[in-house]
Amino acid sequence: MKNRNTIVFKPAEQFISFLRLQERLKSFLAFSLAEMMVVMLIMSIILAAAAPIITTKAKNDKSANASPWKWTGANANGTDAFTLATRAMIGQRSAGVNDTGRFIITIPESGGGSTYSHLLFKRGNTELARFVMTNNNFILGNSIGNGQYNTSFGLNTLRNNNGNNNTAVGFNALSRNASGSNNIAIGDYALENNTISGANVAIGSGTLKASTAGPNIAIGYEAMLANTSGQKNLAIGHWTLRRNSTKSGNIAIGFESQREAAGSNNVSVGNETLKFSTGNYNTAVGLSNLYSNTSGDNNTGVGFKSLF
Repeated sequence: MKNRNTIVFKPAEQFISFLRLQERLKSFLAFSLAEMMVVMLIMSIILAAAAPIITTKAKNDKSANASPWKWTGANANGTDAFTLATRAMIGQRSAGVNDTGRFIITIPESGGGSTYSHLLFKRGNTELARFVMTNNNFILGNSIGNGQYNTSFGLNTLRNNNGNNNTAVGFNALSRNASGSNNIAIGDYALENNTISGANVAIGSGTLKASTAGPNIAIGYEAMLANTSGQKNLAIGHWTLRRNSTKSGNIAIGFESQREAAGSNNVSVGNETLKFSTGNYNTAVGLSNLYSNTSGDNNTGVGFKSLF
């Protein structure tokens, strides 16, 4: 009798083997998300490096040091873009001794005066902002750049300035300053109406917005918002001394401290201290201290809601 080979099918085991083979193929062929991101990053770097060359339309200079960009000026020191060894330059075609490895922007010497813009930003024919470095000023906005040692960032900051040593950051900060010097205004509308006063510090939106006198220090949203002629005031906190307009010598520290106050030579430390006072020579230390005092003078309250 002949022996016969018998083939036994085991569907479950064969199916499991098939799944294992499939998983091995997936791990061999598939890219992980991280690997794909690395590949895309490398491709982006290559494209960015090649962009000046692959986007070239025309070149007038055929020399060995020809720029990959199109010239925008034909004169020797014109307003062209140029590369030379380890340098990239705009506005010049020859490099100085210390220019290696730098990106250089050269401003033409002709033209200008104090109103000359080094960089001008426009949309169509509408001027949006300018970058100016002149008279030791550093300005990014639409200031004319007068005065000296001023720093200005934002539209209308130091717009009509002739003062010195001012710092303005934010829309309309120190926008009407004429001859005031040594002011710091950070925040939109900070010290907006100041014209000749100096040595003021305004940090926060609307701080010392109406003020034309100084010195004053206001830190916090709309701190000393309504001050006009008050001097030697210190306000730190949201809405501190917000309604004071002409009074001087006040110190208010804390949320809404002396918010509606209109007195002089008061000291309040703590939230809502001396909030409605119009009196003078008062001292309040502690939450809501002398909160309801309106016209009383020469009071001293220390502690939670003392003399409330």
